[in-house]
Amino acid sequence: MPEPLTGIVSRSRARVFITLIALLVIGAFVLTRQTHATAPTLGEAETQAQGMGQPSSEAVEPNEAAKPNEAAEPNDASKPAESPIKSSRKAGRVTSGNRMIDDVVKASSARHGVDPKLVFAVMRKESRFNPRARSGKNAMGLMQIVPATAHRFHKSNPLDISQNVDCGVQYLRFLLEKFSGDVRLALAGYNAGENAVVHCGYRVPNIRETRNYVNTIVADYGQTHHPILDPDEASQVFQAE
Repeated sequence: MPEPLTGIVSRSRARVFITLIALLVIGAFVLTRQTHATAPTLGEAETQAQGMGQPSSEAVEPNEAAKPNEAAEPNDASKPAESPIKSSRKAGRVTSGNRMIDDVVKASSARHGVDPKLVFAVMRKESRFNPRARSGKNAMGLMQIVPATAHRFHKSNPLDISQNVDCGVQYLRFLLEKFSGDVRLALAGYNAGENAVVHCGYRVPNIRETRNYVNTIVADYGQTHHPILDPDEASQVFQAE
């Protein structure tokens, strides 16, 4: 008796389904083998990457900006900030870092026979080279001149840089002469007034601010005696140093 048509159709569909599954399994197996066979190693991958233009630390020439320049000075921006006094002392000279101020200091120092190095040291402590500096005691400018001192040395505008510096240098010259070139006493007089030094028996007054002031500037200046010379001779001596 012949089989029903529905049974034949069912078996045919089952064979087709099994065949498709077998083909999918075989295809997956073959694809996996090919992938393993053709996959590059780590070293090969790096070589390919270099060939496609990706940088390699060994193959690429370092950027010129990153190379150390043996002839050039180190970049100032990469160094810790230093005060102008410290930086310039390494180079054998002292400066405010401002050419115009430097010229004013040198001219005034030569005029009054004062070592410009001492003037710069005082200026750094007094104002940190800020011509607009003001204190609660109405001291002003680079050398922190009070109105009474400006009047004493005939300066009409202590806020003017030239007058301010010249007034401070004149006062330093006066103090150095008064205390026989003793830098410590002259500085104490600049800070606390010469009368305070005299009343203390020609010693630095026992005032914490004044003692710190004197010690800081002496450390910067590096000397405790300043020769009292006429301006021409002083200029030759201080320029030679």
